[in-house]
Amino acid sequence: MICIRADMNDTVGLGHMMRCLSIADALKEKEPEVLFLTADEQGAALLEKRGYEYVVLYSEWDHLEGELSSLESFFSTRGKSCSLLIIDTYQITQRYLGTLKTFVPTLLIDDIPLFSYDVDSVLCYGIYYKNYYPKDRKDCLFGPAYAPLRKEFQGAGEKLIREAVENVLILSGGTDANDMLRQIVRQIDTKKYRRIDIVCGLYYPEYDDFVRETDPVPEVILHKNISNISEYMKDADIAVSAGGSTLYELCALGTPTISYCLEDNQMGNVEGFDRSGIIPSAGDIRKDPVLENIVRLLEELAPCERRRKLSKGMQRKVDGRGAERIADFIIARYGDDKTLARAFLQPVE
Repeated sequence: MICIRADMNDTVGLGHMMRCLSIADALKEKEPEVLFLTADEQGAALLEKRGYEYVVLYSEWDHLEGELSSLESFFSTRGKSCSLLIIDTYQITQRYLGTLKTFVPTLLIDDIPLFSYDVDSVLCYGIYYKNYYPKDRKDCLFGPAYAPLRKEFQGAGEKLIREAVENVLILSGGTDANDMLRQIVRQIDTKKYRRIDIVCGLYYPEYDDFVRETDPVPEVILHKNISNISEYMKDADIAVSAGGSTLYELCALGTPTISYCLEDNQMGNVEGFDRSGIIPSAGDIRKDPVLENIVRLLEELAPCERRRKLSKGMQRKVDGRGAERIADFIIARYGDDKTLARAFLQPVE
């Protein structure tokens, strides 16, 4: 059995849970039992919909040390057969990780190292991983080749680049606490485009007001908590997105993208993709004129040859098979049935 410790709520959003579900889906083909551990019941509906069993710890999602006794009890009883615990949360402490490791082998999904982690393995798929980790660590998974994306982002094929920009897609993560979606649509000239799709996350607070505001603008179409985001990405000529894991999805599909940074944990993605020359950055909303930069970059990306070059570079960097590679590593290193293990090869960037 593989266990996964992750949460979702109106503060942390959907990102942690969604990437864990991608890994779980890949594992399910090789490991028959995958079990989620959550602080509360906010993720229950999603886990049930995706067909996964879960255990609610009835703990505080932002005070993990308070759940250690519950986890010790779990791993000494029902979780005794667990061969690996995958941890995906920014709330970790040294004591939390050190104590967990005495119960079960651990793999931490990391975005920005907070301290020296006492875990068995680390997954850091950020394009910026070299800033923090030596790439020759064999017990860890580093780089965009391991971006844990859903199956819909695999095997997309070459992106069709239209001569003119007709469709624009605007994204800002699950909560959009900075109200960037409305600010962006107010700033750009909507008449230039045939359609502007705006995707609001599950926890978007002002959806009804936003609908009323954009109702008179026929080019703007709002969507909330959609399940087929890849279809909108495929149809978009340009996407404007915050700097979270969505950038890796857009890369896999080859959709030319403008990124911007909302908070510290997005800075590595935004700067890394910008330096790689495949996703231009509009900057950090806390210090840069991001809205003006988005307008400028939309103009700069209008030529189809520019967009075609970006698209090809994006798909070379991310092929969508990261979750499968992660599952192969886990089964080879931690799986109970070693006959399931396939040769693990570190992908060459």
